[in-house]
Amino acid sequence: MRLTRGWAEAAAFVVLYETYETARGHIHPAAGPSLHHAETVVRVERAVGLYQEPRIQRAFIDHKTFMQFWDIYYGTIHFVVPAFALWLLWRRARHRYPQARNVFLLSCYLALLVFALWPLMPPRYMPVHYGFFDSGVRYGGLGPLDSGRTKDTNPFAAMPSLHIGWSVFSAWVLVRILRRRPLKVLAVLYPVVTLFCIVVTANHWILDAVGGLVTFGTALAVVMVTEHLWRRRRGGEERVEAHDGRILGPPGPSGREYPPVRARRGVASGLRRRSSGTNLHAR
Repeated sequence: MRLTRGWAEAAAFVVLYETYETARGHIHPAAGPSLHHAETVVRVERAVGLYQEPRIQRAFIDHKTFMQFWDIYYGTIHFVVPAFALWLLWRRARHRYPQARNVFLLSCYLALLVFALWPLMPPRYMPVHYGFFDSGVRYGGLGPLDSGRTKDTNPFAAMPSLHIGWSVFSAWVLVRILRRRPLKVLAVLYPVVTLFCIVVTANHWILDAVGGLVTFGTALAVVMVTEHLWRRRRGGEERVEAHDGRILGPPGPSGREYPPVRARRGVASGLRRRSSGTNLHAR
């Protein structure tokens, strides 16, 4: 079977993503520093009025079916929506796909760096006196992707929250290519719903969500600046000099020079036009 461009892109993406997952699985931080960092997060959130995680979870923790839904959401939707967004982008706006792919993968590797340098204990692993519950353990797991090799092997990779980073990424992709306004609204609300999910299940702190947003924004900025510099560099290399000394731009999509060189009007053509005009007057 011939390897099409789509399959080649998919294969390259899977390899790079699996490299990230493998590296993440080999990070095994100690519980002590992770707890210390979590206590720092709690102090900061209390200082700025963001420490609402215990109150939110207590309001819903006794509703078993409700919590089971959010546990499954946490363990499945997080992976499904970004994959769908990238697939739809490839189908509808293929010229935008490389940028989105690079943003997604760079955000993963930026998060990987933070996971290694600043491990953070999520709320559900905190000491009992903080009042959090591990709803996944209490009510039966985080869905079908929370088993086997897909099971999280680094429990202290809470900062940044890629659930938020990926949901904002998905919204960024989908809003630009979805055609119906209700679907665009759902795409915008998706990160908000995901924020509620990660808090009510005690998988992340609210500051983790801020970290996920910063990670996405940093990846997007780096990719856009890199693309701009690359275009400028390529544009400078492809500028050519015309025979009369004028500087022309790079070739356009059709392979022609841009802007196109206007053909000089020859003497013969001018004589023909004047001759034609004379003949018209003679008639």
